[in-house]
Amino acid sequence: MYGEPRTVVDLVDLPDNLDVLNFLAGRHPVFEGGGAELTRDAVVLVTDLYQRLRDRQAADLDVLRDFVLQCIWAMFAEDLHMLPSHVFTRVVRELAEDPSRSSADDLGRLFEILATKGPRPEHGLYEGTPYANGSLFTRPARVHLDTEELELLARAAGEFNWRNVQPAIFGGLLQGALGKERQWALGAHYTHEADILKIVLPTVVEPWRERIAECRTVADVERAQNDLMHYVVLDPACGSGNFLYVAYRELRRIEADLRRRASDMRRSAGLREQQTLAVYFPLSNMRGIEIDQFAVQLARVTLWMGQKLAVDELGLDETVLPLTDLSGIVRGDALRLDWPRVRTRSSATRRTTVRTACGRCSATNMSSGSSPSSELASRTTACTGFERRRMNLLRVSAQVSWEQIRSHRTSVAARASATSPTTAV
Repeated sequence: MYGEPRTVVDLVDLPDNLDVLNFLAGRHPVFEGGGAELTRDAVVLVTDLYQRLRDRQAADLDVLRDFVLQCIWAMFAEDLHMLPSHVFTRVVRELAEDPSRSSADDLGRLFEILATKGPRPEHGLYEGTPYANGSLFTRPARVHLDTEELELLARAAGEFNWRNVQPAIFGGLLQGALGKERQWALGAHYTHEADILKIVLPTVVEPWRERIAECRTVADVERAQNDLMHYVVLDPACGSGNFLYVAYRELRRIEADLRRRASDMRRSAGLREQQTLAVYFPLSNMRGIEIDQFAVQLARVTLWMGQKLAVDELGLDETVLPLTDLSGIVRGDALRLDWPRVRTRSSATRRTTVRTACGRCSATNMSSGSSPSSELASRTTACTGFERRRMNLLRVSAQVSWEQIRSHRTSVAARASATSPTTAV
């Protein structure tokens, strides 16, 4: 007899829940149960709060954006036990019950503690609150919320288990926060996880799966592990970080597969079991360029959330606080900004996966031709066209040198300038 289903997924939600079908590819399915619906509902509440604060000019826009992102991380962190005793939710509820108190003081103080190194509070409401920062709390946001705004925040904190929120579809928050007009101007369109996987699987996952399958000795696995530690992913139009998050999640699973492969080989060879890696895949290997500052900050939050989820999924003894420095995700125009350069190592060129923006230029694949001395060896995408105000993203696997990428970007920018009467975004 068949038992009860592990989860039920509506057809419309299937692209955001593809992990439940992992068994079709010979992998373990991941059941998150209603994560997509929960994420959308949570995004609606947080976006409504942001828009209310913006409409009444509760503070400068930069402060409001900092405030929203600091709240998002705090709600996520307390549900994954990174913050003690649901301190954020308790503060919000007490504020709602006592109109004489202000969120600018109480939540502002919480964010200040998260931003400050040194001894931690030993007593009172903030007892045991850790140091987080990672640039997220560099400017602790102090915003006064009215009664209705506190109610929205209390619902967002109390009605959802943020452990189940899916970072891969968090781009909806970015879209809602930017507003339709600015979203259209920047081309900030949410990319479905199913579409992201069409790029991540062939350009990131499959080459590593092949590498693992080719390992014949423990030494082969250790070399693969070392190469993985230096594997960098760059998205030069990263938006809210959806592509980077999915790539990071898959790379952590590859890392776990390498560990298991090494362990199995040691047992088969009669060798003593040992820890094959002293370090974990660095979150800072995920790089991004994005023209909108709020999107830059949101991409970092998405990846910080992704790191904690990966650690829990894989049962790793990895420290996630203080938050990793993600200054490799920068604000800028990818067509004008110098892309991060990766120095070659003595044994092999450091590998980077690059996703490039495209639009209106003629469809021409950037051909292979990188040499061991190239400053950047990458799996990247052919630019099939560029439209400044939409940044539609298409990707085709290829290998190119840094010089080829730079030359191609320059020619694309020149064609765009010649054909478009609009000013630079």
